[in-house]
Amino acid sequence: MATILVTGGAGYLGSHLCRRLAADGHLPVTFDSLVTGDTACVRWGPLVVGDLRDRTALSRALTLYRPDAVAHCAGSRDAVPGRRYACDVGGALALLEAMQDHEVRRIAAAGCASVYGTPDQPVDEDAPLAPAGPAATAKMIVERMLLDAGVAYDMRTACLRLPPLAGADPTVPAGVLEGAPMPGGHLLARAVSAALAGAGALAAGSDFRTSDYLHVVDAAEGMARSLGHLLAGGRTLVLNLGTGRGNTPEEVLAAVGRATGRRLAPPVGTEVLPPWPVPLAGRASAALGWRPERSGLEQVVTSLVRAGRARSVA
Repeated sequence: MATILVTGGAGYLGSHLCRRLAADGHLPVTFDSLVTGDTACVRWGPLVVGDLRDRTALSRALTLYRPDAVAHCAGSRDAVPGRRYACDVGGALALLEAMQDHEVRRIAAAGCASVYGTPDQPVDEDAPLAPAGPAATAKMIVERMLLDAGVAYDMRTACLRLPPLAGADPTVPAGVLEGAPMPGGHLLARAVSAALAGAGALAAGSDFRTSDYLHVVDAAEGMARSLGHLLAGGRTLVLNLGTGRGNTPEEVLAAVGRATGRRLAPPVGTEVLPPWPVPLAGRASAALGWRPERSGLEQVVTSLVRAGRARSVA
């Protein structure tokens, strides 16, 4: 059994990862500020409340639990560039320095495929990085920091580039892992929320663009496998996770309509935005044996609808 410090373990991806790690016999230790996380999501190991930039809290957690590796799922949702960089980049820097101080040499981090910008074709890991906006730029900087720390501190790292996450775990009672059952601001999440609320149309401002959507359980599986790879002595990895297929807004709305029985109309005058990157995951399949087994559009939508309906009557 390994002990894994999971930053952001009270959040959407982090809580699903903690469940996956516990199922494998590991001890997940959640480190979370609870600014957006929920204590109801911490069920498979201890919780340490703290901000990643608080080096005293980090040192206390590392001293007490002596983790074998770190899973870095924490991140800000702040749209203000300065605050975003301070949280994401400053937090990652403090984490890496604390890991060095406590001789923790393995880290897997959840990044974002938005580091590729807005390419018009699916991309593999060799595609140039062209982040648009502070959120994607912060993810790119953190990834570069992890790789540099690997060279400077003899750390092994796994940097995973993820598309938007969606879905709910069907084996967990509604509301336990989904503090917000339809997390995120992307089109799929908003469409499911609108349909379950009885709306006939999406609200203005919906993110009307083509996107790959990865089931959160598949993302947690990829994170867990990358940690297993590192703990077994594997080399540093930079990998995409995703289905390799973009879903158009029309396909998303049709799938939500089939799952809910409610046809949604797009907002009047909606601007069709550039597509999110569609990451190709052939290297993750080869290196980790990973497959997006739950990430078909119908599967993702159905799991969200079931979770949302269950919450409404709980």
